[in-house]
Amino acid sequence: MTVAAKIKPTEPTDEEYDRDEFVRFVADLNDALRTIEVLGQIVKTFAGQLEAEPKKVLIEECYNLGLRVLNELLGFWKEDPEKIIQEIIDGILQSQANDKEVKNMSRDELTKLVKRFIFVFSEYTTFGIIKRISHAVGSPQLQLSYDRLVDEAVRPSYAVRLLDASIRLDIAKISSKRVVDLHKAFQDSVFADHILKHLVLHYFRLFHTDVSIRQALCQALEISIEQGRQRSLSGSDHKRLPPRR
Repeated sequence: MTVAAKIKPTEPTDEEYDRDEFVRFVADLNDALRTIEVLGQIVKTFAGQLEAEPKKVLIEECYNLGLRVLNELLGFWKEDPEKIIQEIIDGILQSQANDKEVKNMSRDELTKLVKRFIFVFSEYTTFGIIKRISHAVGSPQLQLSYDRLVDEAVRPSYAVRLLDASIRLDIAKISSKRVVDLHKAFQDSVFADHILKHLVLHYFRLFHTDVSIRQALCQALEISIEQGRQRSLSGSDHKRLPPRR
C-alpha cells in the first residue's frame, strides 16, 4: 500500500465549509458584475451598428443580471425577517455581554436598531447595484432602447423604473417632471422612494444644477434644501457639466 493510499482525506470542518461557500458566493457575484460591465461595453460600443432588438435584449440582460445579484445579496432578509432579527439580537447580546450600553438597552430597542441597520444596508446596497448597472449601459445613444424597456412592459417594476431614472440622470437626459412623477408613483413604497432620493442627490453631486431647479426638486421630493445644497457643493471641481445658462 502506498503512502498516498494510507492518507485518508479529512472531512472539511463546518468553518472551512462555510468559508469555501462564502468564497464561491463572492466569486459568483464578481463574475456577474463583470459580465454586466462587458455586455454594457458591447452595447455602448456598437450602439450605432446594432439593430434595435439586440440592443434592447443586451440592456435587458444587464438589468436582469444586476437585479438577480441584488436578490442574492438581500434574499436572506426576505425569507424570515423576524427570525433573522432575533438571531442577530441574540448574537449581539452574546458577543457584547459585558458592554454597558448594550446591557442597558431593552430587546425592543435592539430590535429597532437592527431593523434600521438592515434597512440602511439594503438601501445602500440597492443604490450601489443600480449605479453599477446604469454606469455599465448608460449612453445618450441608447435612449430609444431605454424607452422600449419601460414602454413595452405591461407594468414596469419599481426596479426597472429606478434603473431607467438612474441611467437618465447619469447622462443628464431626464426632466424634473419625470422625476417628480416617479416620486408620486412610489408613494406606496418608502424603500423605492428613498432610492430615488439618493439618485437625485447623486445627480446634484455630479452635475451643475440651476438653483431654482434644485430647490424645486428638493421640495417636491421632500429632500431638505440644505442637504441638496451640500451635495451640489461637494465635489464642485469635478462636475461633468458646466452650469446651465
